[in-house]
Amino acid sequence: MDQLAAENIYLFRRGEALLKGVSLELKAGLRVGLVGANGAGKSTLLNMLAGKTPPDDGRILRAPGLRLVYIPQRPVAAPNLSALQLARESLKALREAELDLREEETRLAAGMGDLDRYASLRERFDSLGGYGAEAELEKSLGEFGLDTEQLRQPANALSGGERARLMLASALAARPDVLLLDEPSNHLDLVARRELQERLKRYRGALLMASHDRALLDAVSTHTAELKKGELALYKGGYSDLRFRQGLLKRQTVKAAKEATKRAKRLDAAQRRLRSWGTAKAHRQRKALAKRAPEPPQSQLQKPTSAASISLGARPVKGRLLTAKHLSYSFQDKIILKDQSIYLDAGDKVALLGPNGVGKSTLLKLLALELESEHPEADIHFHKDAKLAYSSQERRGVRDDQTPLEQLEVFVTLERARLLLALVGLPRTDWAKLPTTLSGGERARLGAALLVAAEKNLLLLDEPTNDLDVGVTETLQAALNSADVSILFVTHDEALVRAVATRVLALENGELVEYRGGVDGYFKGTRRLEPAANLELPPPPADPEESPEVRLERLELERLALEDALADPYHLSERERQRSRERYTELIPELMQAYDAALPGPLPAYRVVRQGIAVMTDGFANGVAPLNSEPNLEGLGLELRTVP
Repeated sequence: MDQLAAENIYLFRRGEALLKGVSLELKAGLRVGLVGANGAGKSTLLNMLAGKTPPDDGRILRAPGLRLVYIPQRPVAAPNLSALQLARESLKALREAELDLREEETRLAAGMGDLDRYASLRERFDSLGGYGAEAELEKSLGEFGLDTEQLRQPANALSGGERARLMLASALAARPDVLLLDEPSNHLDLVARRELQERLKRYRGALLMASHDRALLDAVSTHTAELKKGELALYKGGYSDLRFRQGLLKRQTVKAAKEATKRAKRLDAAQRRLRSWGTAKAHRQRKALAKRAPEPPQSQLQKPTSAASISLGARPVKGRLLTAKHLSYSFQDKIILKDQSIYLDAGDKVALLGPNGVGKSTLLKLLALELESEHPEADIHFHKDAKLAYSSQERRGVRDDQTPLEQLEVFVTLERARLLLALVGLPRTDWAKLPTTLSGGERARLGAALLVAAEKNLLLLDEPTNDLDVGVTETLQAALNSADVSILFVTHDEALVRAVATRVLALENGELVEYRGGVDGYFKGTRRLEPAANLELPPPPADPEESPEVRLERLELERLALEDALADPYHLSERERQRSRERYTELIPELMQAYDAALPGPLPAYRVVRQGIAVMTDGFANGVAPLNSEPNLEGLGLELRTVP
């Protein structure tokens, strides 16, 4: 049975249709991920289904007695309630059901009740959580990381992330028939997002969730609805399934267009041949060929530039681009970093994970030299060819005194600047405006374009995909993934970490911890326990004056370290393993040369003793050592030794 349905709804804004004939049916057990570009109307559709905004045409149908919970992007909490009081408001329907149940029990005790009605009321009470609902709510709040102290605070005093977790935990504990969520993973860290995934997968009602979180969409959605140009299309499966089908369709369209082009060329050539003959029969055949000619395929071949066509274009640098030692920082008596070290080698793409407020952004600011370490021996060393770009959550590397085009033209040509702004989806009407007039999403798009245009080889990125829709996120991800640059990025985007990161670090209690096995290792807690020798400054280059013995020892130690690292499949990332294998291949010939230089040369192949004289040589006449005759020592360059 349909719990909630939209039938052919229309909505107009400024004379244009934002929603055009949208229809959608939500049934129990159906979990729909709603995707689309920023401004496509996803939040507007959710508002309509929640009864907040009426459609201009069409209708919204709701099942009788429907229990619906809607959590907007920026939920507003009642100022006169504590966080716990607000959470308990979600059990209002349960308390009403319990009150009805008690009244019917009283009627039954007086001999005036109805057993069928009592059974119905008891079934409703149990479906809302029954006597265990209060305990379930407290458990849900704890699973979303809300402790007793936070729950005592006024609800409107909570941070954005804390408020989001409070609303989600309360909504799930209420067991509504329909759950409408608008960007539910905003402000949540990776652990909270994973908890949200697990809770939503267990949810048995109807769910419609607008989100840019690809990992959440894939983990939860049974279906995906795409809102594009005012029209809604529903597909089975998660977001990745939709992208696969779209990619397949695109490849088929391009292939068909190429085949049409080839066929058109063949028919055109045949027409030219028939035209040259000039006979009546040729004229009839030429007219028949003209009817068979396909439509010009050029329009089919004009497809938008793909994400893979964007390149950061930075000149690659070999070696270690960044080494930072003795980083310490505190804020209001809270230790953020205590004497930590970090490094970035060429090609390293390091994800920095951890809960909100733990100090990840502070670490980036220290490395970008926007803050100063409190440790007296702090040292931050950059490669001489390193070109640093730092993008903060707030500014995104954007200047407020120049238009988007002016900022991009500092790095690229006007034509390239226009292409980049178009690729990140910034509306043309905003290209000549000052960034102070842009929304958060538009500012994020401009920041992504600047990141591509600047062509830097050392990137410090703080939440680079925040406020970006899925399409622009994938465009930026493809650019970061394919670029030969070094990146340290803070993110809660699990899909981005999986696609880009070669190493995973976490900031925990003021210390940097490295995890094996990528983001899965982070969730499992598989810390890298080996001594962090790589956090020291890179070893100096080989001294040309070093002795053969010292060089041999140095190379042997390097060989042993490489073999030890390669023996553990979880010790290194895939990129690190590849670099280690390549270095090991180069090292073996160097090691053989070092042995040749450090050890005595080989003895001659033959040793013959005659009359107390040891004759040693690498060869004899005809290649045969004489047995009975006296050796001819002249001209053979033989070494003579007296045998004791």
